[in-house]
Amino acid sequence: MTPAAITRCFALILLCAFGTVAQSAPPDPMQYGRAYLAEGDPVAAIKSYAEALRVNPSDAAALNNMGVAKAAAGDYQSALDFLTRAQRLAPHRDDIQDNLAALQDWARTSTQAGADQTSSTSLIAEPPPLWSQPARQADLTPAGQPNSFCHNASCK
Repeated sequence: MTPAAITRCFALILLCAFGTVAQSAPPDPMQYGRAYLAEGDPVAAIKSYAEALRVNPSDAAALNNMGVAKAAAGDYQSALDFLTRAQRLAPHRDDIQDNLAALQDWARTSTQAGADQTSSTSLIAEPPPLWSQPARQADLTPAGQPNSFCHNASCK
């Protein structure tokens, strides 16, 4: 066998091995979490983000997304905790800062409304819809490419 043939053979073996590894890569819990939230299933999203945080507990995007999922599930104190941790890790991220500020403002307002319940017309406002626009998601896709993970289909 010639050296060129050996090189081609080796390259083919590497290509086949890489293809096998790429096909067996585990699913990305961040993408699943975003899809579950888009479908209105915050409980499944929380499970996905918990897996992402198990792998990397200092991932600011995963912490932000977990905060959004917790808020969507009605666990506002946990949401504030996760968003605060995310903001501390990535203070330059406007999306994380916006989510934290919106939830903090709502919490202040609802606390004041709860304290002012001397009149029967005092109502606590609905919590803010975090991620009201898809661009507000802490999405780390390369070069701002849209996330086409589920191709507009259910990920369940």
